[in-house]
Amino acid sequence: MKEIIKTLLRGESENHLMPFFWQRGEDEATLREYMKAICEANCGAVCVESRPHPDFCGEKWWQDMDVILDEPDTEALKEPVRCAGETLELKPWTRRLCTGIDYPAFGEGQAVTLPDPLAEEKPAFSGYARYESAFTLDGPGTVTLELTDAYEGVEIFVNGESAGIQIAPPFRYDLTALVKTGENSLAIEVATTLDRQCYERNKDDVHFVMRGLVQPSDPTGISGTVTVYAK
Repeated sequence: MKEIIKTLLRGESENHLMPFFWQRGEDEATLREYMKAICEANCGAVCVESRPHPDFCGEKWWQDMDVILDEPDTEALKEPVRCAGETLELKPWTRRLCTGIDYPAFGEGQAVTLPDPLAEEKPAFSGYARYESAFTLDGPGTVTLELTDAYEGVEIFVNGESAGIQIAPPFRYDLTALVKTGENSLAIEVATTLDRQCYERNKDDVHFVMRGLVQPSDPTGISGTVTVYAK
C-alpha cells in the first residue's frame, strides 16, 4: 500500500480511463489510425465492444483483434510531459461561450478568474467554453503548460495552432514547437457534456425523475489552474 501511495503522489498511477472502442469491421488501416488517436489522447487502454462487428467471433473479427492488440506504433507513443522551469505571467483571462451546434461561433468575451465559477453562473449551460490569454517569452527554450483540472475535454491553441486534445487531467502540454519570442496568444477550449442541458429539459418530467434523474454537481469549464513554464 505504501508503494501505491508513492506512485500516486508521483503522478504515475495506472490508466483509469478506458473509452469504448466499437467494432464494425473497419479495415486494418482504419483500426490502426483509431488506436493511434486513442494513444495520443493519453488513454492507456480501451474497452473493445465487439457485438456490432459483422463477423463477431469469426475469422475477420479475430484478425481485427490481432491488429488492436498488436504492439503499438512507437512513433505514436509519447513520453509524459514534465512541467518545470520559470513560471510565466499570464494576461487576464477572457471567457467566451457557444453551444455545440454553434461551434466555433463563440459569443462576447467576459473577464474571468480561474478556477471559473461557470457552473454557478450558468447552471444549465452545455457546449464549449473558450478561455483566452497571452504570455511573453524572452527567448528560445522549452515551454510547457499544465492545466490541473477541467470538465471535460480540453484543446489548447497557441498562436492559433492546436497543441492537441486531451480528455483526462492533469492536462500537460509541450508548447515548444508553437511558441515564439515575444508575445504569444493562448486559448483553451473546454467541451462540456450535455448533462446540464438535459437536466434542465427533463427535470419536470416525472418519467425521467422516476428513472433517477439527478441534478449535475460537477464543475463546468476550467475548474483548476493554468501554469505556463519556460526552461
